Amino acid sequence: MQYNLNLQQEFPGQVTATVGYVGLRGMHLPFRDNDIDIVTPTLTSAGYVWPTPVGSGTKLNTNFGDIYGMSFNNSSDYNSLQTSVIKSMGHGVQVQGSFTWGKSFDSGSSSSIGEQFVNAASSLPFYDLHRNRGLSDFNVTRTLVINGTWLIPSVKSLSGVAAHIANGWEAGTIY
Repeated sequence: MQYNLNLQQEFPGQVTATVGYVGLRGMHLPFRDNDIDIVTPTLTSAGYVWPTPVGSGTKLNTNFGDIYGMSFNNSSDYNSLQTSVIKSMGHGVQVQGSFTWGKSFDSGSSSSIGEQFVNAASSLPFYDLHRNRGLSDFNVTRTLVINGTWLIPSVKSLSGVAAHIANGWEAGTIY
């Protein structure tokens, strides 16, 4: 689900400013686990308790190694404030700046393996996904982009092929 609200205002001097809210909600996203061949632990008031001693029934089927699983119970949320200011082409110059301030939350940032990012824990517990919920591995809180274009002045004394080659050039930059 995607939702947004934008307000835009034009100012004198061909300047336009935009402020907007953008939100996304993902539901029933894939969640992969690198080993579902375990006995689900019991939730107690002290936390989760696994069978003991280790190896005494912690595997559902000891004839197999890892059994990979995928379910569709993952979710994600993204909310951001997005702003931009554009100075339209005037006197051969155009400038634009944008800033995004956002947050992304999920309960597992990968859909290809248990977790594909180096900074993520491998094989998050599939039996209690709300404990896995937090900032996404790819969360970028602030983003600033500034770009500009300069229309290089034409050489009026040229004509024909030389005019086509020498005129109509622009220089641009992005930060």
